[in-house]
Amino acid sequence: MEFNIFSWNCQGARHPQFNRMLQEYLKIHHPPVVVLLETRVSGLRANKVIKKSSFNWSHRVEAKGFSSGIWIHWDESVRVEVLCNHSQFVHFARVSNSLQQRVLYAAVYGSSNSRK
Repeated sequence: MEFNIFSWNCQGARHPQFNRMLQEYLKIHHPPVVVLLETRVSGLRANKVIKKSSFNWSHRVEAKGFSSGIWIHWDESVRVEVLCNHSQFVHFARVSNSLQQRVLYAAVYGSSNSRK
């Protein structure tokens, strides 16, 4: 089962060029799942940024202040099940409808603070 995931430590999804750069990459490569790490955006601002994306589905772990944050976006061509989330990771599965097969993934944003 072939599957592409685009993962980007974007270091801030609020930057004016963020959405343009993301859309340019998506236009060329068409990944069915995008994982964005260290978004540094939460709440209503995050909703606005996510709404601009070309994906129908998303899940997010809120940023804490101006650090962390994990967003996962996927399109209608795949089925994603979020199994568990934490401030530093999201554990999810890609489920194949035709093969009834699950492949597990973890999107991890590890803090540089070892106590976390």
